[in-house]
Amino acid sequence: MGRNYLELCNEILGEMYWEQVETFDQLTTTEGERVKRKLNQILQEIVIGQEEAWTFRERQDDLILVGGVCNYDMVDGYIRDITPYAYPAPLIYTPDFKYMPLSAHGRPVRYWIWENNIRVYPTPNQEDEGFTFRIRYYTNNTCRDKRGNEKPYMTEPDDEPIIPDKYRDVLVYGVCKDLRSNESDPKTIFYEKKFRNAYKRMLSECRRTVDFPNGLHTGNPISIQQSYLNVFYNPRAYGGGHRIG
Repeated sequence: MGRNYLELCNEILGEMYWEQVETFDQLTTTEGERVKRKLNQILQEIVIGQEEAWTFRERQDDLILVGGVCNYDMVDGYIRDITPYAYPAPLIYTPDFKYMPLSAHGRPVRYWIWENNIRVYPTPNQEDEGFTFRIRYYTNNTCRDKRGNEKPYMTEPDDEPIIPDKYRDVLVYGVCKDLRSNESDPKTIFYEKKFRNAYKRMLSECRRTVDFPNGLHTGNPISIQQSYLNVFYNPRAYGGGHRIG
C-alpha cells in the first residue's frame, strides 16, 4: 500500500499553502476540486501519454479456445501479442480481413478486433477446445481501488495510482507546476525542475522486461488530448471509438 488519492491531494494542498483536509468530503472547495481534477489529468498524461508503455502497465490474461467460437472478450488495453503457451508463435494481427473466408475452421493463426471482441481466425474446431493463449497487453487503467480492482480514474479516497509509491512524487510536482503555471514565478520553475527530475528517475528505473520493447522517451509526455486521440484511433485499445469493420 502507498499514498492514496486523499493523501496525494493533501500533499498538493500543503505544497500550495492551501488548507489541508481530514476527510475526502472536505475536498469540495474550489482548491480541492482543482487538485482532484488536475491530479487525475496528470496521472493520465504520465501513464498513457508515453509512446511506449511503462513497466507498470504490463498485464497478461488468458484466452481459452471454445470449439466453434471465434469471438472472445477484449482486454482493457493495447494488445502487445497473443501467443500459445504450447509454442512461441504468436497470432498474426490482421486488420485487413475482408477477403478471408470466415467460414474456415481450424487452429487459429490470426486475429483482429471486431466490436470490442478479439476475433480469432480460423474458427476453432471442437478438438481445439481448451487450447490456451497468453495475451500480453498494456492496461489503459491508471489506478486501483482498495480491493485491487483497476479503474481509469481515481474517484474514492483510498484509490491508488498504478505508479509505484516511490515515484508518486512525480504526480505531486506535476500538479503543482500546472497549478502555479507562471513562467515568471520562481515556484513554477522549482516545481518544473522537481517534476523533470522525478520523471527521469522513474523513467530510468522502470525499464522494460526482457521480452517487451525498449525505448521510453525522456522528453515531455504527449498531451492528454493527444493520448486520447491515440487510443481513439487505435483498433487494439479497448474503449477507443474506432474499430475495424
